[in-house]
Amino acid sequence: MVCKRNDDLLYFDSYGVKFIDDSIKKFIDRCNCNKRYLNEDQIQAFNTILCAYYCMKLIKNIYIDDMDIKDSIKMFCENPSLRNQDLADDLYI
Repeated sequence: MVCKRNDDLLYFDSYGVKFIDDSIKKFIDRCNCNKRYLNEDQIQAFNTILCAYYCMKLIKNIYIDDMDIKDSIKMFCENPSLRNQDLADDLYI
């Protein structure tokens, strides 16, 4: 997932994978942003299917709850855990 807010840009992959596709990296390079954030930690276990939940949780925090991008990422533990899964699954809008 790539999202931009003000001058901040976030590239997020819950498995911690860096740019699977060159077009994503090219898109990010073209964006005019002062700060760029990339999560390099795997916060989701490979045997789970909640990828979209993690993305939606971040989108909700950033755009609806007005949370800072950096703080939104920091709410997750640096390793896959049930806590991360519970956070992602908690999508009250």
